[in-house]
Amino acid sequence: MTAGLEGLDRGLIEGSTGGVRITKRRGEPWISVPKLDKLVDPENLTAIKDR
Repeated sequence: MTAGLEGLDRGLIEGSTGGVRITKRRGEPWISVPKLDKLVDPENLTAIKDR
């Protein structure tokens, strides 16, 4: 966990977090993560759902 937090800290300083940022929410520190684009459904999903 320490290594992960150190990586986040380094990324925030370098600006390489992919949009993750530290903000405030209701006056408290908050980690903000951007929404991801919708993924394409796998080819097999329709066949599995039809069973």
